[in-house]
Amino acid sequence: MKILVTVPFQKEHQEELKKEAPDALFFFKDAYTIDDKRDEKLYHAFLKEADIIIGNPSIEEIASAPKLKFVQSSNAGVEKYTQQPGFPRNVMLCSMSGAFGGIISEYVLGGILTMYRKFPSYIEHQQKRLWQDAGSEQALMGKTALILGTGDIGTNIAKRLSAFDVYTIGIRRTAKFASEWFDEVYTLDALDEQICRADIVLTSYLLKKSVKTNTISGVITTRSLIPLKCGRKYPHRNLVTLWLKY
Repeated sequence: MKILVTVPFQKEHQEELKKEAPDALFFFKDAYTIDDKRDEKLYHAFLKEADIIIGNPSIEEIASAPKLKFVQSSNAGVEKYTQQPGFPRNVMLCSMSGAFGGIISEYVLGGILTMYRKFPSYIEHQQKRLWQDAGSEQALMGKTALILGTGDIGTNIAKRLSAFDVYTIGIRRTAKFASEWFDEVYTLDALDEQICRADIVLTSYLLKKSVKTNTISGVITTRSLIPLKCGRKYPHRNLVTLWLKY
């Protein structure tokens, strides 16, 4: 079995992977200089023989792998394969859905606190050796967060925000069960009404230019002029918005 790894792996992780498949032959793309013609030939030669690809190969690369049986994407979303023609029907495709909730939610929390607590201003003051107030700040406690997407990432965000006494509203495609970490959950048709309640708007849906505007990604990208949608309610609100592209 031949396994092509197209994403960077640290040496210790390469060794762990090899231990899990001791009989497999691995090719770690980042260990080679693909710009070098000799290494490029080695890569394409291995690609033609690969049974498994770990990473995010292009459709063209997949088409150049006639023996391919399995693709393990390193992304949570695999729309780049499922929403365009060319992905072989006989190749199994797996995503990393469920692997990023903890990491991304920490990033989101850090981003909100950075804006609310004016950390960039204080970092600038520190660099200039200034002991100076950056102005009024905001508390996260008591705010309302609207989270588009109630899957792994959205749920982890709601969970961490709840520790700061943030009221969380989830928006999802279908009226299925959502995590207990959401105080309220609605479907997409309630977005216009619920978005006007929010101090913080977060979307964990994949943002992709090729997605039509009647999908959730299209809705949030084409209807994101939130102050216009909420009329005179909004000018006095300090809205925080984070779009997570992954």
